[in-house]
Parts: sequence; structure tokens; C-alpha cells
Amino acid sequence: MGNNIKYPSIGLSRGFIIRIINNTHGDAFIPLFVEHHLPDNISISTNDGQHDYNSLVNIAKAQSFEGSMVYTNYDGVLAIEIKNGTKVESVLLENRIDGKDFQINGFDKYITIKCPANSNFQFVLA
Repeated sequence: MGNNIKYPSIGLSRGFIIRIINNTHGDAFIPLFVEHHLPDNISISTNDGQHDYNSLVNIAKAQSFEGSMVYTNYDGVLAIEIKNGTKVESVLLENRIDGKDFQINGFDKYITIKCPANSNFQFVLA
């Protein structure tokens, strides 16, 4: 796994840094952040542990997360889908994507990540 990211967990303008842990033997598709029950043995929280998945959903609904870059320290390629209303874009994320407008509003604008089996990584929206 790559280096840990050293930024505050929330407060990157309107972005976030989260840790995603998939302790299952199968891949999981996780939407960031909409009402969704996380499967057993999958956890998502800010690095400082102050916000879990449900708390992040509520924050997204109240103020939305926005940024122009996503980054991960996952060693490999992550499949993500960027949903913006009715438009869905599938992207392969290898380290970072710059220069796009990302918005997560807790409803119809979110990012779905394919979390590989037995993985533990950080994901950043800035």
C-alpha cells in the first residue's frame, strides 16, 4: 500500500479523506455517499475516526462535497463510476484524476467505488 495521506480528514475546501476497508473475499461496489447499507466486514470512515459512512452521508446531504481531484493510495487500479444526475461515467482510477468537477450531494450525485477484496486504502476528494 502507498504512503498515508497527511491532510485533515474533513476540511479540504469541501472535500474529504476517508479510509476504506474491505475485509471480505469479494469485491464490493460502494456508493460515496448515498443511503446504502454497507455489507458486513466493510467499513468507511474518516482517518481520524470522527465520521463513519452514515455520518458522511448526512454531511453530503446537508452541504455536499465538491472537488476537482480524486486520489487514492491503493496499489493498483480502482474502477469508479461518477454519477451526476442521470449521467454516469465509468473511469479507471490509477492514483489520481485531476481537472474534473466532482460533486457528492447525498442524493443523485455520487461516486461508486469498486472496492477490491481484502483491501485497505485511502480515498481523497479535494
